[in-house]
Amino acid sequence: MRRPSPGIALFLASLACLRMAHAADSIELEILGIDGALRDNVLALSSLKRHAESQQLDQDVVERLVQRAPGETLTALRPFGYYEPQVGTELTRTADGWHARITIDPGRPVLLVEQQVEITGPGRDERFLRQALARSPLRTGARLSHPDYDLLKGELLRAAAGNGYLDATFTRAELIVDPAAHEARARVTLDTGERYRFGPTTIEQDFLKEGLVRRYLRYREGDWYDAAALLRTQFALDDSQYFAVVEVLPEERDRGNRIAPIRIVSARNKRYLYTIAAGYATDTRARGTLGWEDRRVNRSGHRMRAEIRGSSVEESIGLTYVVPWTDPALEKLAFELRGFREQRADVETEGGSLRVGLTQVRGKWQRVLFVTADTTSDKVTTTSGESTLIDRKQSNLLVPGISFSTLPPVPAWFLPKLQLTSAGVRLKLYSPPPASEATRREKPKLIRSAQAAKGAVCAQPGSGRRQTQTGVVARNAPSTRPTRATARPPAPKGAGAPATSLATARPISNASGGRQGRM
Repeated sequence: MRRPSPGIALFLASLACLRMAHAADSIELEILGIDGALRDNVLALSSLKRHAESQQLDQDVVERLVQRAPGETLTALRPFGYYEPQVGTELTRTADGWHARITIDPGRPVLLVEQQVEITGPGRDERFLRQALARSPLRTGARLSHPDYDLLKGELLRAAAGNGYLDATFTRAELIVDPAAHEARARVTLDTGERYRFGPTTIEQDFLKEGLVRRYLRYREGDWYDAAALLRTQFALDDSQYFAVVEVLPEERDRGNRIAPIRIVSARNKRYLYTIAAGYATDTRARGTLGWEDRRVNRSGHRMRAEIRGSSVEESIGLTYVVPWTDPALEKLAFELRGFREQRADVETEGGSLRVGLTQVRGKWQRVLFVTADTTSDKVTTTSGESTLIDRKQSNLLVPGISFSTLPPVPAWFLPKLQLTSAGVRLKLYSPPPASEATRREKPKLIRSAQAAKGAVCAQPGSGRRQTQTGVVARNAPSTRPTRATARPPAPKGAGAPATSLATARPISNASGGRQGRM
């Protein structure tokens, strides 16, 4: 085979080196002048940050990305009330790629000078709505915050829908911004509509008596609709261990009779559970445990568990039978039978016990009423010279008692979430723990302004042109005329609840007519 000439080989080697060097190019982004949430939002919207490790970077591409920075910065700072930031950019070629520096002076903030929040309809005097209103993060005289404006609307809507006002809508939701005067006004009116009650509950399962499952419900038909009661029902059914999957779902509501039917969908859990354990301790040496549990002895939900433990110094066998009591989510009646034998030095002990206990949960406390019948036989062997003395003792006890213990608190991240749907609410359980600080820095949340998040009609300063997206109407002109962002009343419930402008990571159109996208 013919070898390539040295010149060709050198050319190919140089080309390979250039490709490797190009592949290693990246953008190092530095932001000066702001920090905290403002910096995080600028990073979330920055094209330089998103394409920092792209394999298609060259001088032209990077320069175009830098040109986008002022418009993206303006869009990122508007939700926090900064409508006139001064943005400077600087691009430097480095050995590893490019160093982009963005210097930001946020400028004078827009202040919230007026807020008018009203609640109308039959539920206007409800305490939970007044409490939600009292928790409003909006403060007159403070810097305008679009996330706080959205948070107020979300809190009001969730409080209303979560307590039975499923037709609650905003008849007015306006955020009027005058960038020239650095003033903003918020005007929100929530119409509660009529309050709904719980309708009939349909339970889809065939392996337990329906009466038993209904005793797990934390509400009754005819009660005022309460999303928290649905959450408690979800937890109660899930903790019963009868179900591998269980969902408590609001059905399409009856607007004529103002009732909300409920449907419970479930799948049975495995009936038998086996446990095997082994270990070592200095007092017992090698030890082991075998366990077996029948989670559904019958359709009444009775349980039975057997367990055998053994080691070089002790053996025991136990049998537990559990009967769901009046409220099976909070009460149970247990029968425990146990036999054991221990050998400690010269003392051999054997015996057994029968314990009957009623466990009840009352608020944050768990109470157990019990009575125990116990019999124990001790055999003490004493050796002196050639003589052996055996002493036997027998005791029989009947011990009634009561015990109290506190229940552990539920972690905040474990609490379920409410998701508003066309039928009412949907439950989302087992939220993951918060991300680490490093993860939050790598993936900052994008917070968008109320105008941009829902689309806008924006006039470019000095151009007279307008760009249109559906949802919100806004005007942004260089004159002193106020900018108005008027949210349309939410669509009918069949179309779903209105989306907020938080918790999204997609870029949207900036106010100066830059790149556009959809939520």
